Amino acid sequence: MTKYSVSTISSLIIAIMTGSIPDFNPLNSIYNILYNQDLPDYLDYGFYSIGLFSLFYSLVVILLLAPISCATSKQINTIDLDKPSLEDILIYLPLVYVVYILVLYRYDLLTTSTALVGFIVIMLPMAYRMLVYWLNSIAPYKNSCYYSLYLFILSFALAIPVTVFFIILIHNITSIV
Repeated sequence: MTKYSVSTISSLIIAIMTGSIPDFNPLNSIYNILYNQDLPDYLDYGFYSIGLFSLFYSLVVILLLAPISCATSKQINTIDLDKPSLEDILIYLPLVYVVYILVLYRYDLLTTSTALVGFIVIMLPMAYRMLVYWLNSIAPYKNSCYYSLYLFILSFALAIPVTVFFIILIHNITSIV
């Protein structure tokens, strides 16, 4: 498994779970099961854009880092995409929040309460990333040819209870705010 696989798998999990694949929105389905209604528009648009952004962000980082490390004939060791890093907190989270706010502004859904809920909303993709990093650190079979697939399937399965927790949290905070 390459150095960038864990980052890519976490971005795929975020994109899939947040409904960035047309006609497949697990987040909305879980919300519908829990509350018998669809996600509010601001959450639907927000999560959709976060999923696409996460995928784009991961691919750009990989597409930029691989040629740079090849051109310098050494690996870039300052950014480790196999485990949580300062980059996740200082770059990724603020950019995800900016994307969330811009999409809500674009669709005229930006209010004080939707902006406040956004602080919890952006934690869901971060929770998915941490889940994949954690599973990578404890998972067996790292030398297997199918390790990336194993990590992806296990991450997807465990992302469902994480999603349920965050949906309940977001719904309760939304009802308060």
